[in-house]
Amino acid sequence: MGNWRDFFTGHALGAIAFTPLFMLISSGSLGAWASAADRREWLGASTCFAAIIVATLAAFLQSTVPLLFLPSLPTVIAVFRIGRLGAALGTALIAVIAIACTMGGYGPIDAMEADRGVKAQFLQAYLACVVLTALPTAAELKQRKTSFAELQSTSTVARLVLDRSGDVIMHLAIDGLIQFVSPSVRAIAGYEPEDLMGRRPHDFIHNEDIEEVIRIHRRALTNPNDTLIVEYRAQRANGDWAWYEVHTRATLGENGASTGVINISHDITSRKRAESRLVKEAQTDPLTGLLNRRALDLALEERSAARSPFSIALFDLDHFKAVNDTYGHDTGDLVLRSFAEHLSNAFRKSDIVARLGGEEFIVVLDDTNSAEAREICERLREDFASKSLRAEDGRCVRVTVSGGIASWRDESDLWQLVAEADAALYQAKHQGRNRLALAA
Repeated sequence: MGNWRDFFTGHALGAIAFTPLFMLISSGSLGAWASAADRREWLGASTCFAAIIVATLAAFLQSTVPLLFLPSLPTVIAVFRIGRLGAALGTALIAVIAIACTMGGYGPIDAMEADRGVKAQFLQAYLACVVLTALPTAAELKQRKTSFAELQSTSTVARLVLDRSGDVIMHLAIDGLIQFVSPSVRAIAGYEPEDLMGRRPHDFIHNEDIEEVIRIHRRALTNPNDTLIVEYRAQRANGDWAWYEVHTRATLGENGASTGVINISHDITSRKRAESRLVKEAQTDPLTGLLNRRALDLALEERSAARSPFSIALFDLDHFKAVNDTYGHDTGDLVLRSFAEHLSNAFRKSDIVARLGGEEFIVVLDDTNSAEAREICERLREDFASKSLRAEDGRCVRVTVSGGIASWRDESDLWQLVAEADAALYQAKHQGRNRLALAA
């Protein structure tokens, strides 16, 4: 039985102490390290192993003071400096010295009052503790080194994306303070990233858009799984206003709670201008530049909801067909543009001026009664009648205009007023043209 115990103990000691080193040698890891290591790494490894040897000899060449813990310190340092090689070679050095000293009758283990088998078992347990301290630490360090390398690689890619991105990436805290902003903000908005840190985007956002931006920010915090989109105007460093489309999503902490939001802002100023241009074109008469019938209907609907006094004036150019027949359509277009310009200059920007079609025009005079409307429109009629235009062939052209006026009354229906103004216009033409008529 004792022989079996001694056999097992001896082989177990060898397995515990030397197997990790043999595995490194057989896998080529030791040779790879030796080939790749520079002089500084060789010097560091030699110093660590020398310290292990000295500490182990100090612990096992005397039996007065219990210093079995002493080799652990340089072994841990070797693990941190050299990794698995430090762990495997360090534990092998400790095993060789510990076994040799104990078998030679030195050290605290040999001083134990026990038979040889018990001493061997204690030495085996000691070496197992050294191995179980060094190797898992080396494995953890390798994992962390790998993770750190991956993190550095990811960080490099992320920073490259941030530096080259055409969008502004911004991290906001829960209270809206800017925690990070990508360098692309220089090219897109003209700000230096460090100048924005610790500030709120509210300082740059248009007053009309702030409420919606705050609502989306709060909604993102309460719905962390959703990506929300908001469009707003923000001021560039040079004072110009620009439109941005912002995708926002909450960031989460370890407990799953929202810790802030990430905003990715894209400049959409060109798109907004194009949309505005398309809307304007869709609502503008191409010849005169006034509102067209479609835009007029929308404006009248908004105006009718206001329920405040106003007047409607309808105008029709007199004998316009004869102008086209006599002078040509180019001259007819010239007359239409001239009258449209005359209307735009005669009325306020708050008034609605539109072309109904052909030679018919309409004006909605805001906050104006019938007497005031008649005075303004009479002056316009007289001024235009005195205006002389030159046809394409050089001939002088004079054109007059007739008008009908209807004014708002309590419980008035908007379209009824338009009809009344149209009836008054018909009356003015029937009475000889180049005159105004008030609705009855």
